[in-house]
Amino acid sequence: MAGKRINLGIVGLGRMGSLFFKLLISDPDLLRVFSLKAVVTSKPERVRDLIMGEANSRVRVFNDLEEALRRGDLNAIIIATPSYTHPRLTKRALESGVHVFTEKPLGLSLREALEVAKLARESGLVLSVGFMRRFSQTATLLKSKFRDGRFSTYLGISRDPEPPPEGWLRDLRKSGGLIFDLGSHEFDAFLWLLSGNPKFLDLLRDAEVLCTGALGNLRGILDDEDLARATVIVRTSESEGIFLLSRTSPAGYEVKVEVVGESQV
Repeated sequence: MAGKRINLGIVGLGRMGSLFFKLLISDPDLLRVFSLKAVVTSKPERVRDLIMGEANSRVRVFNDLEEALRRGDLNAIIIATPSYTHPRLTKRALESGVHVFTEKPLGLSLREALEVAKLARESGLVLSVGFMRRFSQTATLLKSKFRDGRFSTYLGISRDPEPPPEGWLRDLRKSGGLIFDLGSHEFDAFLWLLSGNPKFLDLLRDAEVLCTGALGNLRGILDDEDLARATVIVRTSESEGIFLLSRTSPAGYEVKVEVVGESQV
């Protein structure tokens, strides 16, 4: 595809899918790289609402991923659907020879995630998961200062001001709840920083994980087995990750990272 734009499709036009759509038809830098060819959605009227200008009306709308893969002339696809659908849709796209960017999480179980990762490796295709924290200025700075993954303590805080909207996000079996939906970003950032350590896999193999939490005043709003707030601690022989997660923060939306250690710079 050198010198050519990448033919791209989007599956799902919820909050994230709509954001991707608007960027891909309006951002000059993205337009030089990508050509948005297809959208898979059960609500085609959303495409009409999002399109800006006659030049972008060539985006084709499908109500089924299979049809888009068969007729959409796609090189790559963005999956922005509910979490529980990610493994199935990602595998289908990879099986069709299409590169995939999927929103997190990759799956709601280790088995699902490993199956998808194995398929991507065997196919030789690109599979990327939407852990955007890795690309923040803070994460880039920390990665440069702790290149060998050696630090004593990592503190990750992620708090939402209010519970998720009604629908699949409140269903633990479809979203993974607080730990998967909110915590996965924090866990990934910690593991990404730790991955520079030559003993990374050994550290993970022997790690201890502790979790405590409560549903509190969100009982009756969230799934009874979900959590409204939680503290998760991951201890390895060299480093400790502490994660504070909450669906109800009086102070509003908050994301914070602190790392204690001796910089290698």
